[in-house]
Amino acid sequence: MRAPIARLPLTLRALVLMPLLAAVVDQLRVSFVCGPDVRSCDLQLAQYGARSQFAGPVTTVRCFQDNPYAVPNFTDEYAMRNTHVPPGFWRAVAHTNNPVFRECFIDELAHAAGKDPYEFRRPLLQQKQKDLGVLDAVAKAVGWGTPPAKGVFRGIAVVDSYGSYTAAAVELSVKDGTALDVKRVIVAVDSGYVVHHDAVKAQIEGGILWGLGSAMHEEITIADGRVAQSNFADYPLLRLSEAPGKIEAIIMPTGGFWGGIGEPPIGAVVPALCNAIFAATGKRVRSLPLKLHGFSYI
Repeated sequence: MRAPIARLPLTLRALVLMPLLAAVVDQLRVSFVCGPDVRSCDLQLAQYGARSQFAGPVTTVRCFQDNPYAVPNFTDEYAMRNTHVPPGFWRAVAHTNNPVFRECFIDELAHAAGKDPYEFRRPLLQQKQKDLGVLDAVAKAVGWGTPPAKGVFRGIAVVDSYGSYTAAAVELSVKDGTALDVKRVIVAVDSGYVVHHDAVKAQIEGGILWGLGSAMHEEITIADGRVAQSNFADYPLLRLSEAPGKIEAIIMPTGGFWGGIGEPPIGAVVPALCNAIFAATGKRVRSLPLKLHGFSYI
């Protein structure tokens, strides 16, 4: 008779205290110079970040080095700045923070140019038809070409990751300048092929909720050389009462390739949320979580 298999319970406290799971800390400086013709634009990025124990700069610069926008003069620089705390993987890894940097900056460029954020992206994605396809899908689903209801504001973003292509649109209203009421979140995914439709839908819906929770609440801090958070009391997740009124998954496989689905749905959610916050408040969010800027969900 075989001996029983030993069980090792892994609690949230154990997970949070593992330094390997600490979120990566990044800083990014971006400059963009452009004349009347976007084809003569110059985009420069300088990124500073800590390296995971399991991955190097190749992982950290994702979403920048595979930038889909047709900017002819593009420079991406990365400098490793390791701290005494060894960071590790988060769900979607660098496709959590980097999409916020990139897609919120693209949104800033659109507004600086006096153009609609969706229409500004389209000509820059003409050579990336799959990115353009998911972007068009969420824009159509949210009714981007028509005004939203009074007091409701929208944000949009597009991100490809792990072999799949995704885009998100967010509708929200704001009370007293900081209380966010997320009305609706739409995510479109082209993963090439889909085998189990319901499983893909569940991953998209879960990714939406996780993205909203991480954007608002999730933060790991270090005090006296160790992680300060220990459980749900000081590392809160998204509550049911904070969930959007409506979430929609658009599953649009175009065939010809196999993409991921567990992590890709997250990438566009947070920047779309931040862009909607700007549309509503005029405030640009350049660091997360949102709670540090006085925001909360209602």
